[in-house]
Amino acid sequence: MNYQKFSKNELVKEIINRNNEIKLLQKNKYNKTISNERDLLIESESKLKESQRVARLGHYSFNILKGIWTNSEELDRIFGIDKNFNRDVEGWLKIVHPNYVELMQNHLLVDVIQKRGQFNKEYKIISISGKQEKWVQGKGNLKFNEIGEPIEMFGTIQDITDRKLIEEALQESEYKLRKLFDKSKDAIFVVNLITSKYIDANKSAEEMTGYSLQELKNINYLDLVTEEIKKKLKMYYHYGEVIEINDIEYLHKDKSIRIANLIIIPINKSLIYVIGQDKTKEKIINNELIEAKNKALASDKMKSEFLAQMSHEIRSPINVIMNFLSLIKEETSGLKNEILKSAFSSIDSSTKRIIRTIDMILNMSDLQLGTYTVTKNEIEICSLVKKLYNEYKNLTLSKNLEFILNIDVKNNFVTIDDYALEQIIANLIDNAIKYTEYGFIELSVKENKEKYIIEVKDTGIGISKEFLPEIFSAFSQESKGYTRKFDGTGLGLSLVKNYCQLINAIIKVNSEKGKGSTFRLSFPKTL
Repeated sequence: MNYQKFSKNELVKEIINRNNEIKLLQKNKYNKTISNERDLLIESESKLKESQRVARLGHYSFNILKGIWTNSEELDRIFGIDKNFNRDVEGWLKIVHPNYVELMQNHLLVDVIQKRGQFNKEYKIISISGKQEKWVQGKGNLKFNEIGEPIEMFGTIQDITDRKLIEEALQESEYKLRKLFDKSKDAIFVVNLITSKYIDANKSAEEMTGYSLQELKNINYLDLVTEEIKKKLKMYYHYGEVIEINDIEYLHKDKSIRIANLIIIPINKSLIYVIGQDKTKEKIINNELIEAKNKALASDKMKSEFLAQMSHEIRSPINVIMNFLSLIKEETSGLKNEILKSAFSSIDSSTKRIIRTIDMILNMSDLQLGTYTVTKNEIEICSLVKKLYNEYKNLTLSKNLEFILNIDVKNNFVTIDDYALEQIIANLIDNAIKYTEYGFIELSVKENKEKYIIEVKDTGIGISKEFLPEIFSAFSQESKGYTRKFDGTGLGLSLVKNYCQLINAIIKVNSEKGKGSTFRLSFPKTL
């Protein structure tokens, strides 16, 4: 600007105006700056309050000389207090949980004020408004005057209830897990794969290996297994999956080789759990049982082979006796001698009994040795039943028993192993006649949509409830010894059971001691 055109007075006036404009600009700028800073301060204070609310963290200032404390809004919410609450030491102690009052008094007076330490404590409070128990963590620093007297403490108090509840739950869970770990009957090892050392083991693990926990910690975990197993274990660990290994060999402290089942559970890249069960005794027992079973099977096979051989040896001379008996009987048929007639009858009856016994032994031998071959033929059930009825009719008449036949079937054709079916029915009839002194024997044939049903009912001596579970066992008879009343080998019902299994038949019995028995045979129409 060219000031030469102004007079002296005008120049002074212009300078004053310019100066006022500058002052006004500076004032406006200052006011704007103050306003901006005020806005920033308000925003900062709002963010601070919000952050304290989110963190559940309040701050306080304790004037020790006056015994009064002031605090933030968030601390009011944590303590459950309002503006009228007395903010002195007594007021604070009212908030502290009764179980923690003495502890907090000592901490404040001794650790903080006397020893000039930091106020840092986790303790319980009871909210004034809600009477709710809370966990808080208090922190604070003391400020001293020139002569070393404490005058003020500033700090924070944070609501840590959620964290403490989680910690308590974790401690409870850890306690239960530890108890389970210690009391488990299974051996449990914790292994560090990086150091190749055991870092923990329970009592069962000590008993399984023979080593104490301290001894286990000082040995390589792979030293307890053979070289072959070491390779397998390393391969399993590499996959990082839960692995089960059965019948693994391991070395006991006494240098014996034992057997165990292992479950390997990876925790992370460096830690694994190994759960072990010693199976040495079980393995020995199983091997002994297998050996005993094999010996029993071999003995049973030898017995069956012996019986079969002896049965053949007995059958040959019996057949010769029967042939010559028929010849003698024919040659003496003209003689009227009652004693001779009775003798022939007894011999005939006895030889038939021997032949039936031999047949039963041979049949049982075939079944036990597995040499019996199932052969299916189409037969008429009614014809088979009538044939057996006629064969046994004379025997029932000789004992003065009534023999009843009931047939109620429409389509009586079935494809089945007729020899097995005939043996089942024959043995049931034979038993009924043998154990019935008076009354009747009823043989019946029925059907439903899916099955044929054959029943043999008698009014004989019956079977006791105690003996019923054993009736189908070989050589079993309720009356035993030389004083028994009834003859027989005890093979009849055992043969019945075995033949039923071959033809997919079901045999059931209903019996009462002294009142008779009913055997019910059922088998599918289509086999």
